[in-house]
Amino acid sequence: MNAIISVLLWISYFVSLYFAVFIFIQLLKNSYVFKKKRAHDFPLVTIVVPAFNEERTVIPTLESADKLDYPKEKLQVIAVDDGSTDNTVKLVQSFIRNKTHFSLILKANGGKASALNAGLRVAEGEFFACLDADSEVAPDALGNMLAEFSDNVAIVTPSMRVKKPRTFIQRIQRAEYLVQVLLARIISSIDCQYVAPGPFSIYRTSILHKLGGFDEKNMVEDQEIGYRHQLNHLRIKHCNDGYVFTNAPSSFGGFYQQRNRWYKGGLLCLWQYKQLLLNKKYGDFGVFQMLQNFVTYGLCIIALVVSFDILFLPWVDKLRNLFLVGFDVLPYLNTFTLNYDIISIGASQVIILAAMMAISLFIFWRAHEEMKESVFSHGFFVFIPYFFLYYLDKSAIVLIVLAQLAIGKRQKW
Repeated sequence: MNAIISVLLWISYFVSLYFAVFIFIQLLKNSYVFKKKRAHDFPLVTIVVPAFNEERTVIPTLESADKLDYPKEKLQVIAVDDGSTDNTVKLVQSFIRNKTHFSLILKANGGKASALNAGLRVAEGEFFACLDADSEVAPDALGNMLAEFSDNVAIVTPSMRVKKPRTFIQRIQRAEYLVQVLLARIISSIDCQYVAPGPFSIYRTSILHKLGGFDEKNMVEDQEIGYRHQLNHLRIKHCNDGYVFTNAPSSFGGFYQQRNRWYKGGLLCLWQYKQLLLNKKYGDFGVFQMLQNFVTYGLCIIALVVSFDILFLPWVDKLRNLFLVGFDVLPYLNTFTLNYDIISIGASQVIILAAMMAISLFIFWRAHEEMKESVFSHGFFVFIPYFFLYYLDKSAIVLIVLAQLAIGKRQKW
């Protein structure tokens, strides 16, 4: 193992172990106790459903909003069509007919943030909720989430679940989302939440107006608005029983497109709010969360470099040798061995890897336990790729994102 790879490995070991132990300690300090909560009163709530070519999913989304266990006279549901070219408008118009608490806004295509702002301009509710047109909210979610608001809370975020995972990539995302719910609960407890997911995050309308609404030039408006709240010392709280079910990408192509936008927009948001990094004025968010967000991109690149050196270079060497002997493979088979450098890992590295793996497995198990799901409910062969392949795939997307940003390539929605 060459010196550069060894240095990169030790850097990744140290950084990863630090963050893993920090999260593990916070998990032990903030044990989850389920308490059924409901709002004591019923403030007026505006729910905005931004839609762009969502003919396949928008009606189940609107139906879930209509089935909320909440007084209809206290709901204002606004569907905002952002210049769809399919049958979204006709379907929405048919659905909202004779529903007085529903309305539809038509606008030219301008992106999700502009659609949300169109709804915000006519919002009458004390609270403002965004409900993505490919997601469905549980009937009791609104009441449970409103109960989490206190005087110093500006946003309450939901517990996102994958709706009816069928394909292999959806089943892996299901596990990822469960872990993310647990991590959101943990970082929320130390005021480190930085993203307000599109599927049913709830805001104080007055604060959104004061902050100037959503950033229409940002491709991840849910992250940007979260960072902006943190910049203004406004608290974001997670609701563990505010369930919303979203349609995760069913193919790797769809997954790639989604994560490319997330990671690209996330990196741009980090750069936009870099003044928060290691800034003690922002407590754990500045000193811990911002640092973790920045470092994660670096760890992805290190993971790819190390994996390439350990797993793929031996094959390159063998292919080169085969080329030199004119691909005469028969005599070569007797000595065909791959000299993977894994055995050169020392005892101290093994201990660190074992500690990180143990913490990861505990978090994985705990996330399923809190959501009352079996670890292997979607098969053992989802469990293995989740730990050993999934994050390498995401790291590869990060590398592509960095290359695209270098040449100035961006996108909307």
